Amino acid sequence: MNDDLITTRAAAALLGVGTTSIKRWADDGTLVCVRTAGGHRRFRRGEVLRLLNSSEEGPGSESKADIHERLPSMTTGQLDTLDFGVVQLGDDGLVLQYNAFEEEFAHLRRQDVAGLNFFTHVAPCTNNKLLYGRFREGVARGLFDFTMDYTFTYKMQPRVVSLHVFRHSGTNTNWLLVRPR
Repeated sequence: MNDDLITTRAAAALLGVGTTSIKRWADDGTLVCVRTAGGHRRFRRGEVLRLLNSSEEGPGSESKADIHERLPSMTTGQLDTLDFGVVQLGDDGLVLQYNAFEEEFAHLRRQDVAGLNFFTHVAPCTNNKLLYGRFREGVARGLFDFTMDYTFTYKMQPRVVSLHVFRHSGTNTNWLLVRPR
């Protein structure tokens, strides 16, 4: 049934975004919610599915494919308008670009991280086989594209995120996208 009520977490899973985005969309009226007696948000499955069909990423944003294709040609100002973290990395793991969302999320200024190795100096909690190892293997092969849930623990409270790490095939540039969960 398309009008059954689902939780915030279920809506987030259907749309492929974090629960924070779902709550924000409910608060700004983009996604209509019903409140339970306990004050919890519930969403009509049909409404969530309509939103999913209208945009792969949610309201007011481009599809993932569109964003990924445009990243290499976006200016710093354009990267700063995105509502998720963007880090461009050299093949050696050095930070080439770092957008405003990521500055605020990580509490690290872009001028302080530019030219540093992301995996060993900026976010040493990522210096492991799971992330840095896969990045290095992908650079060696010249191709990688993976998504994973990850918990950042460096210089902050643990923060659960969804990471998308990929190499743009047209420009051979490397990107790490950070979406809080």
